[in-house]
Amino acid sequence: MDTTARTAPETLEMQQEAYVRKHYRYNFASCLIDGFGWPLGSSFISASTILPLMVLHLTPSKFWVGLIAAIGSAGFFLPGIFIAHYIERLPILRKFVLWVALLERLPILLMGPLILLLARQPVLLLIAFFVCWTWHSVSMGFNSPSYFGLISKVIPHDRRGRLYGVSGAVGGLLGIAGAAITENILDRYDFPAGFALCFGIAFVILTVSVIPLGYVREPYATATREKQTLKEYLRLMPGLLKSHPDFTRYLVSQLLYAMAGISPAAFFTTFAKEHLGASNQEVARFTAVIMATGIIANPFWGYMGDRRGNRRVVLIGSLCSLTAPLLAMVTPSVEIFYLVFVLSSAGMSGAGLGHFNLVMEFAPPREVATFIALSSLSVAPIRFIMPLVGGELVDRAGYLPIFIFSAIACLAATVLLLRVREPRASAG
Repeated sequence: MDTTARTAPETLEMQQEAYVRKHYRYNFASCLIDGFGWPLGSSFISASTILPLMVLHLTPSKFWVGLIAAIGSAGFFLPGIFIAHYIERLPILRKFVLWVALLERLPILLMGPLILLLARQPVLLLIAFFVCWTWHSVSMGFNSPSYFGLISKVIPHDRRGRLYGVSGAVGGLLGIAGAAITENILDRYDFPAGFALCFGIAFVILTVSVIPLGYVREPYATATREKQTLKEYLRLMPGLLKSHPDFTRYLVSQLLYAMAGISPAAFFTTFAKEHLGASNQEVARFTAVIMATGIIANPFWGYMGDRRGNRRVVLIGSLCSLTAPLLAMVTPSVEIFYLVFVLSSAGMSGAGLGHFNLVMEFAPPREVATFIALSSLSVAPIRFIMPLVGGELVDRAGYLPIFIFSAIACLAATVLLLRVREPRASAG
């Protein structure tokens, strides 16, 4: 009896695994450069601190501050479902990842001269900023399934926590330096020159650090998805969710967690500035605190994820996110308010690091892009709407209602997450 048809796929998978292990150190280093370059470059244009501060130079309305988080979330989480079926047909992902990543960075480059040209026309500059921010965020969303598909191919599952833990720690350390430089830039130049310079520096760092991703040693996919129309592909999604009940429960818990986005970290910044008298320089220090927290939290989350499972990382991260708005409501001074950013940063890094690693473990190897896209799509509308609702509520009723709602949403997500089994345990 001929067994070649049965054994060939297993042999190919073994060869692929051997290839990944052989080139693991090189690929780890390549991904690591991108991993710490991202937080360093982003520290100059932090969506939690620097961008809200710039928007407040253009308008007093908190709706626009909320729109930063809304567009950032929707742009990142929504587009993936429209590209995942194409990505799963590609035998090699690195070129796609690199070119789309470069496209992400173009609007950051454009923002520098736009700020200088339109500084005296706040309405036009506000529109230009949100056009560029949308371009950047949507490009990230199109790249997300391919990026995580690439990571799942070149980094073994029990090393991904280490990758993001080390890159988060190094990136946090470099980000503190970036935040200190940002503080000096804004102190010396303020608006508009200071913000234009920050965008220029961010562009250079983010562009240089992403290039190694295009040169990882990636094995050819042993099998790819057959060609389908988008309509045919989307028809498969209900059946996929029914066949993976733990993944489905996890998505519902993340939908609840996304509702906590009614109070994004940007509102912590505006609250501290308006109610506690935080200066521009203190806002830049908030960025440093976020980065410093990452130095400690990311290796901890990475170690826990590799050794104890990523479900636990997401769970504890959710508890940190639950505590942050509760503390914000009762904090009497800027000095103590730094703890709010510590908890918020720890929660976001834990939920973020654990989330994508967990989704990659839920997914069969050839369907990582689909699972990433589904996890993103499930929360995209909520992540877009909630910051806008939050901004409107702040303008009408103050910060207290959104802080309370955020804490309740985190609590509900945590309770449901307790019913989700660790995928490694399920596989065992």
